[in-house]
Amino acid sequence: MPTLISLAANPQSAMTLSFVQDDALAFHFATNTEPADHARFIRDYAAKCRVTVFDDPDGRDIFGVFLDERAFFVPHSDEPICSRRLKVDRLLAQAQRHAPCAVVFPFTAQDYRLAQRMVALFAPISGVTVRFPLIERRITAEDCRRRVAEAWGIPLPAMTAWLGEAVCYPCVRGTLAYYGELWQRNPDVVARLAALEREIGQTILKNGTLEEWFPNGLYAANTRAASEPLLWTPCLCK
Repeated sequence: MPTLISLAANPQSAMTLSFVQDDALAFHFATNTEPADHARFIRDYAAKCRVTVFDDPDGRDIFGVFLDERAFFVPHSDEPICSRRLKVDRLLAQAQRHAPCAVVFPFTAQDYRLAQRMVALFAPISGVTVRFPLIERRITAEDCRRRVAEAWGIPLPAMTAWLGEAVCYPCVRGTLAYYGELWQRNPDVVARLAALEREIGQTILKNGTLEEWFPNGLYAANTRAASEPLLWTPCLCK
């Protein structure tokens, strides 16, 4: 029975793949909004595990999803619509195609709400078993980082140096502090999202629009960075 896994540019995915590598059917569902270094990291750890990666992109980037759906989040939810359409929906389709099968996710104990959500989403598919190898083994995200970077010798994605994890560029899970950091690195990306907020008629932040905060709000955003996390919730792109 095959074991399906959606690979992401984080060490938790790398560790999870190592536990199922003998019968893994590994997919990369590209969002087309990720730095090239993310793909390098996935290739490196997949090669370490001797697993072939199958690309199965939706074809859109996250901006295309936002425009098509006229939303940043799944209705009545805090789940980003981009990760649902570009990652989860494609994995659901692969699970239906390959059932009976197992589907594994690289979640740790702190991601238990995401784990519960995945169990509920995949439950209607007959013959599909959902598993969480890191939770089963009580392995933390820090354990994964040390194993991959130190024991395996694979450099982590460059984005982890300032964000702590590797995500799309940009990521709508960002807090005001995140957008302050992003504005300094690439103000055009923030401007593009601000324009989308106007067009769609929705906001990404919970405390105002990006247009209201930037660039005049840059100082306020940076002063909050010390006490506010850069990302406010785990993502299904893990």
